[in-house]
Amino acid sequence: MMKRNLMVPNRQKKCGGFTLTEVLLAVMIVGLIGVALASLTRAASKEGATGRSKIILRNDLSRFVRTVREDVQDATEVKTPGALGNIGTNGVRVLMITKGRDINRDALQLVGKTLPKVGISYCFKRGSDNTEISPSGAYRGGTLYRIEDASTGRPPSCTSSLLTKDRIILRNVKYISSTDTTTNYPVPLFTCRDFHSLQMKAIVEVKSKPIVNEVIEEIFTSPMGSCEVTSI
Repeated sequence: MMKRNLMVPNRQKKCGGFTLTEVLLAVMIVGLIGVALASLTRAASKEGATGRSKIILRNDLSRFVRTVREDVQDATEVKTPGALGNIGTNGVRVLMITKGRDINRDALQLVGKTLPKVGISYCFKRGSDNTEISPSGAYRGGTLYRIEDASTGRPPSCTSSLLTKDRIILRNVKYISSTDTTTNYPVPLFTCRDFHSLQMKAIVEVKSKPIVNEVIEEIFTSPMGSCEVTSI
């Protein structure tokens, strides 16, 4: 009896793998995801930096406004030059405040008490950065100083020796000349709205992408004093 030789086919297990096309497609997808994540990260970083800059500018403005309000409320005499024309980088007085003097410039008597005479000057020093700024001819990076004199009672001059770091009251101040025909918003502006009211406008701006700035407009009342626009 013949034995049949049953041939069992050698079935090799097919090995799985990726083709070159599949590998390239996977690399492209991963690369696109990486680019998208990097873009989102950069956008979030920029947004966070912009938000932090705005918070800093607002806090600086709040402290500045609070100081001006306290000075004007206690003033017996307020003088301003009105809007600034074309100025250089030297310090100029933008506000003069006197406390404790009567109309004859003598020490003020209040309920049998002589009040100390104090003179205060707010000085502005224009910055030098005018790149990528609007309107043309404006400058950012200016500084406002508060200088007090309790010895003579007269508002001090804005000499360079007095414009020290410890007297800085506001940084990053934008300057727009009142003679600029492209805008009707000169800053910084200190001017009398009426006999007892001081109007102030200011812009603080930081050069960035996008530009970060804050605008402030305030009216301060001087109940004990007069406000006068004059050459100071």
